[in-house]
Amino acid sequence: MSSFLKKVLDLFRSIFKKPTPPPDPEPNPDPEPEPDPTVIAAIRSLPDSYCNEVETWTKIQVTPTDKTVCWAIEDAPPSGWTPSKLDHGGAWDSVNKKMKWGPFFESKPKTLHAKLIPVGDGPVSFSGVVSEDGKSYPIQGDSTVSA
Repeated sequence: MSSFLKKVLDLFRSIFKKPTPPPDPEPNPDPEPEPDPTVIAAIRSLPDSYCNEVETWTKIQVTPTDKTVCWAIEDAPPSGWTPSKLDHGGAWDSVNKKMKWGPFFESKPKTLHAKLIPVGDGPVSFSGVVSEDGKSYPIQGDSTVSA
């Protein structure tokens, strides 16, 4: 084979060579923990962002266990935010600055909602607990939202 033909063949192979597959992704070092089926689950959802003084919302999905007798939720919105329209009999505790739902004496799942009027323009955090039969657990899911 002539050197010219060999160079053309090498060039052709380099242009049309099979792409190397990407390496396997590294495993996530901090995977999202699996919910414990023996403990009540409360997962908060927040919007992707908020605008100062424009109504927004929060949602908490609660899944009690089959053995749950009584449960309740307390969730503290960011300082200065005004909650309203809490469903399922929820109420705003203006002294402790917490939205409260319950107690519920059943093990049926519920989705709790509240409307909020935000103030500010930076990232803010929610903090809350679900109490089940005398034990408290942090609300999981979204906890921070940015303007």
